[in-house]
Parts: sequence; structure tokens; C-alpha cells
Amino acid sequence: TFMNERLLTILGMENPESSFSEELAQRVRNTLEDIKARCDRKDSVYTYDRNGTLVYLRIEKVTDEQSTTYYVTDVSLWWSEIHLLRQQSNRDVLTNLYNRRGFNERLESLFAEPEKIGYGMMIMLDADGLKKINDIYGHHIGDEYLKKIADVIRESLGENSVYARFGGDEFAVFLYQYSSY
Repeated sequence: TFMNERLLTILGMENPESSFSEELAQRVRNTLEDIKARCDRKDSVYTYDRNGTLVYLRIEKVTDEQSTTYYVTDVSLWWSEIHLLRQQSNRDVLTNLYNRRGFNERLESLFAEPEKIGYGMMIMLDADGLKKINDIYGHHIGDEYLKKIADVIRESLGENSVYARFGGDEFAVFLYQYSSY
């Protein structure tokens, strides 16, 4: 059995002795197998609670006739960046509402469980006068106009709504979970 200190650091395990024991090796194997068993992921990235901190590990297990080798990498920083980029790709930069892609993805996930929707309603909004505001007062004022509209939408609607800026001066709102229409 071979382990290095980095593996123990990744798993948040202390090695009270300077040498590695079979007992420690078994504890490491059990921990790795437990991590893999609790999470069914096809991308080999697993969540692990390391002493109160959630970390993401890539674990690959290679077994041949003579040995089993675990390759463990802490990919927490990379995983967090991927999720941040994914979130940013679904948001309008100016208003922080969903963009068209984020809106469509959110609706797809809602419609995957139609029993949770109940009655719903789609509202399309067009903020008239944006071009005139931009031409007369400048684009920075037009941006403030759009942000204010986004704030009104966000503050006016409950949690059973999905809203987006589709681009320019177009907004969309989907309201759901009503018992009748």
C-alpha cells in the first residue's frame, strides 16, 4: 500500500504517525469508496465534506490483476469556476435577470415536472422609448432605465415566477403555481 501526504491532506485526514499503517490505508480506501457510492456522477467529480468544507474531487479507480490504484485530485477551484461560468452564461450582465438561454433552461426544468406548475401565464414586456432615451440622454441612462425595469420585475413578483431580459428592451415573465386561471 502506498499513499502520500497530499492524499491525506485532500481527504482532511491526519496521520498521527510519520509512517503509513494498513489501518490508515483501509480508512482511506473506505473513505474513497464511500465518496464514490454516495454520488452517482458520470463525470467522476464527487462532493466530499472535508471537516465542514465542501470540496470536489475527481476520483479514478484503476484495477488490474495485481493492484488497485486510486487517482484523487482536488478540483474544487476548477469546479467552482465552471459553475460560475455556467451561471454567468445564463444571466444578463446588465440586469442580472436570466437571459434567453437561462430562461429557456429554467422553463425546461419546470416543464419536466408539470404537476408542480399548475396554471401558468406568460407575459412579454417591451420597454417603450429605450432608443429615444439612449439618443437623448446617452446609453448609461438607458442602462439605468433597463436596470430599474428589472428591479421592478424582481420586486413585484413572487417566488413562483421566472423572468428574463431577452435583449434590448424585451423582457419575459412566466408566472406559475396558480390553482385556476
